[in-house]
Amino acid sequence: MRKNSLRKYHIYPKLVTVFIAVMFLASCGNNPRSFRSSSGLTPEPLSISSPGNIKLKSAIKDFLKGHNAPAYSRYEFSRPDLNSDGLKDAVILMKNPYGYWCEDKGCTLIIFEAKDGNFILSGIIKPLRNPVYVSKYSTNGWRDLIVRIAGFGEKTRYVSLPFNGDKYPNSPYLPSIKETGKDSINSKLFP
Repeated sequence: MRKNSLRKYHIYPKLVTVFIAVMFLASCGNNPRSFRSSSGLTPEPLSISSPGNIKLKSAIKDFLKGHNAPAYSRYEFSRPDLNSDGLKDAVILMKNPYGYWCEDKGCTLIIFEAKDGNFILSGIIKPLRNPVYVSKYSTNGWRDLIVRIAGFGEKTRYVSLPFNGDKYPNSPYLPSIKETGKDSINSKLFP
């Protein structure tokens, strides 16, 4: 009986030692002062998300109010990432009322940048006709927009609207605006 009771006491120190070793090793990974290899432990970047369509509709409503636009103004919008920051910007094509947003040569296009959870005005372009495209090419970090201009003796053509570092041009009819081919189109925003 004495032999069995001695074995019993020899097992406990071994178990306690193993338990302490396991606890020590497990705590090393959670200790901010422990030495770690820099490979594989880089924290993931914080994910940022685009402001949603509810925020966009609120920004459009504020824009319309600030421009004394008719309450019954109609529009459609698209949400491309124009400046490659991972946030969905907004391109709004105003549809009516005719005489306010639209004229013989086309309608008004409004561009908002998604930034800091809101939308910031980045351009008002008028008049233009759809379709409206995003170009394969960029200027000053923003994708060029491609629009169709036509009407009243104007030769139908597609032009590229570059971002000047502050905003898009306010008209596709400016002398500096260059004609472009359909081969530079990346995606379609409005039919």
